[in-house]
Amino acid sequence: MAGPVVVGYLVLVEPVKKVFSAFPEGGGPAVRRRGHAHHARRRASRFSHTGPLPGGTARP
Repeated sequence: MAGPVVVGYLVLVEPVKKVFSAFPEGGGPAVRRRGHAHHARRRASRFSHTGPLPGGTARP
């Protein structure tokens, strides 16, 4: 009895769920707003500072 119900669910409901959940709320694919320059600045910020390093920050 449960077998046909499970098969029916998988055949009918699962493909429809994929269609409706393909895009996030608001429709359409997500848009990237930050480019390469932002990424490069974030990585360089670790090494770019004006003053001396505070004591006790050395890594082993």
